Amino acid sequence: LGGWSSSMEGSQEDAEMEESVVARTKTLLSSFMEDPNDSAKASEVLSKAAALFEQEELVFRASNPDIFAREREQFPVMEMLAIIVQNENMLSTLFTAVEQRRDAVLQTAAARFLVAAAPGLSCLPSLQQSLFMELLTQDSMEEKLSQWVASEQLPMCSYGAGLLSLALLDDQCADEIVRKGLVPNMFKRLSGIVWEDKSIMEAPGVKDSGAEASNDWELSGKMLLAREKGYLIQCLRVLMSYKECLSFALEDNALGTAIRLMERSDKILCHETLRMLAALLFHRKFALVFVEHDGLQRLLERPEMSYYASSTALCLLNLVHFRGVIDKLCAHSRPTSRQLVQFLLHLIEYRDEVATSNVLQSFAKILAYENAFLKPFDELGGCRCLLNVVRICLENTGEGRQRVKGGGKSVAKWCGLALRNFLRAHLLVAAEHLERVEAEGDMAAREAKTSGKASHAHRPNKAVSPDDEEQVAKACILLERRGRFVDPADWAAAVQEVAGNGGLGLLLQLLQFAAQTRLCELAAYILQTVQITCLLPMSRMDLMETSLDSEDASFSRSGMRMLVDAAGGTVIQDGDVMSSALQAVCTCVGCCAPPFTARALHQHAHGMDGNRSLTTWGSLHWDSNGPNATCRRVWKSLQDCDGIRVLSALLRGNSEYTSHDRIRALACRALTGLSYEPRIQQILQESQLALALSELLKQAPRRGTSVRDVEASAFRLSASYLISCITGRAQHTVLDVAGDSALRKIEKAATVEQATISYDNRELLRLVQAVCP
Repeated sequence: LGGWSSSMEGSQEDAEMEESVVARTKTLLSSFMEDPNDSAKASEVLSKAAALFEQEELVFRASNPDIFAREREQFPVMEMLAIIVQNENMLSTLFTAVEQRRDAVLQTAAARFLVAAAPGLSCLPSLQQSLFMELLTQDSMEEKLSQWVASEQLPMCSYGAGLLSLALLDDQCADEIVRKGLVPNMFKRLSGIVWEDKSIMEAPGVKDSGAEASNDWELSGKMLLAREKGYLIQCLRVLMSYKECLSFALEDNALGTAIRLMERSDKILCHETLRMLAALLFHRKFALVFVEHDGLQRLLERPEMSYYASSTALCLLNLVHFRGVIDKLCAHSRPTSRQLVQFLLHLIEYRDEVATSNVLQSFAKILAYENAFLKPFDELGGCRCLLNVVRICLENTGEGRQRVKGGGKSVAKWCGLALRNFLRAHLLVAAEHLERVEAEGDMAAREAKTSGKASHAHRPNKAVSPDDEEQVAKACILLERRGRFVDPADWAAAVQEVAGNGGLGLLLQLLQFAAQTRLCELAAYILQTVQITCLLPMSRMDLMETSLDSEDASFSRSGMRMLVDAAGGTVIQDGDVMSSALQAVCTCVGCCAPPFTARALHQHAHGMDGNRSLTTWGSLHWDSNGPNATCRRVWKSLQDCDGIRVLSALLRGNSEYTSHDRIRALACRALTGLSYEPRIQQILQESQLALALSELLKQAPRRGTSVRDVEASAFRLSASYLISCITGRAQHTVLDVAGDSALRKIEKAATVEQATISYDNRELLRLVQAVCP
């Protein structure tokens, strides 16, 4: 009871202190607005109010590193900001005092107050935010801020840099600062403060600042320099996106200055320094120098990593943006690639949305390196970590949480990309190994298996390309034929780890979340992940059996039903999402689609040479090997989910999507595979789908090499092959003759096949006698 009562007393004291701070701020600002022209009184009041804002802002930043975070609502500083918002004339009065008053004391106090309140004002969810940024970025104010920063005279130099750090969020203001040539001055000023240059440390207002202040709200010269250092860091972080500024950064050793600040600053300033460092590392030269001089090891050894998680993850993301830098990291001994993967997985455990998003993007890039990053990722349980992130995202957006934060959407999106690239990397590595084994011969494959070493072990930095759709399509076709019996079988284990233990259910829930929030990219990533999992027959069966239960009846459906609805545009009406869903449907049917490239089209003309690894838009590998029992069960499930009707509807009428030829080609591909089932073939014949396709083929073929031309050609090939499967006509007769007479023959043949003709026995004998006298 004593501990409970003491905690209650402590909470009451905190509440009283918060009320006291807010009440004092309200009293001070009310006093200022009563007579803003009284210079002496207004200056003292604004200085005291600025000190209160600075104090409470530090309390907030001590627990939250993000200067623009909305979590201010839980701190007294938010109530203090509300006082400014409630008075419509306060902001304009303050900016007037900064711009037009000739009283330097009042001008300084007003500038200090605006700098203290600016972080909260710049991200308030109200019209005052727009008013604040409008007043801050007007031409006269930008000119005055530029003059203060260029003058290098305290205190206005410090306050000018503070206001400018927020004004630079406006692109026009940033362009103007770069055009005026203020960036070199900022670099030199920051370098001089960090390295304690005498010209700055002994300047008027700094050297003689050792005396104690007469009150608790005044700032000494050294305190102003310390604050100016942070403001300059924020300014240069924004300006580093301009290529014109890179030469100045090299000249003034900005990288060395950032590393020194990183090691000798308090945690708030260190966080801002890491964000500036991330802006530098986004440029290849700085990234290479940083890695070569053990900068990465220093970065990973920072204490209190929970506070620096977001900024550290941003630095790592910018480092792995360049393939040459990743090659350096693979060969670096401190830290090793395994240690880097372990550190990234550790950052996810802090559950910082920004940090997690950056880490997931990093994984999406580095997992393309098999031996350096993909294998350590598997060994350290990286896939389970990604699935756990999916679970957390779904928990945070479950029942009773209708409002989804932007950070949660970002985490879900990048987690979908990381999962997709994880499976694609395993898929491409297995396909590459299989191609090499087939090229070297069965004897070489047996020797490699006996020795226990893969033939590519001598290339540790070999990387695949998960974003290369052509390579992924070829790998899917190759692995579809060989199934799970591929050595090495790591890809099958990776698929089972993602799809097993409820993984497919998580992916479908994430797809449902993407549909509810209109996240087209996330939906496409999830469907592309499902496509790879369906390369294994076991995963296809799991997809058929997996179902989602929801209070909303429209979302209570099986996995196969969701896939069909996504292909038909019911989930999200987006061409890329529908294409990804159709790719997954083709894989479930057992006829993975070839890539949409001119090479795949040209191979059709020369592909009748018995090459077992060749599958084009005008052929299926079933032409030599029949479908298995799993395929037929999937076909039955697709038929039960109205898959035939949905796919057929995509081939009829006009489409509003720019990728309509791609969608039609994939729909034809799926129906071609399904047509090998006699009952489904009969349904397609009765629906007169061949007649509808023949009408589409009447259009003149496109002969160009653009993406749309290739997609149109792929559609013509797949449509002609589907017509051939439905009508029994040879495929070349459909493709070679483009005239109306040939199309009429096709239509007549289809009509004859569907017509039931019966004769009386006596009439039939007379007909035979007439034909054969």
